[in-house]
Amino acid sequence: MQERLISYIIETYGKYGNAWEWLYAARKLFPGLSAPQFSEALREAGRRAKEHARELESFETNSNRPVR
Repeated sequence: MQERLISYIIETYGKYGNAWEWLYAARKLFPGLSAPQFSEALREAGRRAKEHARELESFETNSNRPVR
């Protein structure tokens, strides 16, 4: 269930009017998770998003180099 929550966080965060609306919706979809589990999922989603951003940045940097 925690893996589903991480995917949900990555896909939907920022699509709500504010963070409280998003948090309320997420907690309703995943009622069985404790607060520590939910916090851990948020941290993991943030880590994955940062990693993905670094990969994209690296790809963009490498793809903009002139071909010799």
